[in-house]
Amino acid sequence: MLESSIRTGLHTFDTTIKRNVLNEKIRNVVKDLSNTCLQVGEKGLEIQFLNDKNYNGIDYYVNADKSRVFQVLSNLINNAIKFAGVNGVVTLSIKGTESLLSDISDTVEKNGYAFISAKDNGNGIDPVIQSRLN
Repeated sequence: MLESSIRTGLHTFDTTIKRNVLNEKIRNVVKDLSNTCLQVGEKGLEIQFLNDKNYNGIDYYVNADKSRVFQVLSNLINNAIKFAGVNGVVTLSIKGTESLLSDISDTVEKNGYAFISAKDNGNGIDPVIQSRLN
C-alpha cells in the first residue's frame, strides 16, 4: 500500500493506493446511483452492468485510490444518466485492452489497461458542438 499527498493549485489530496477490483467498484457505483440519483427515478432509467449479465469469470484490477476510482466512475455514469432519454437504459461494460506502455507495472491485467464504456440512449452531441470537439 502506498500513501501520498498530491498537491494541486488549490487542493491537497491524500491518497492511499491499493488494489481495487473494478468490477466491484462499478457495481457499487451503479447500486449507489440507482438508489440516490433523482434523475434515474424521474426519467425511469435502468442502469445495466453488462459484465454481470455476460460474466466470463474475469475480474479487472487497478492499483489506485479507492475514493478517486469511485469519483471517476460516478462522474462517468452521471454523465450518461444526464444525457439519457426518458425510460432509457444506461449500459456499462469493462474489458481489457493492450497498451504500448506495457512496461508500467501498476496497470491492469498484466500490464494492460481496462477500458470502461458507458452508453446511453440519448440524442448524442449536437453536430454543431461536435464539430468543435474534434
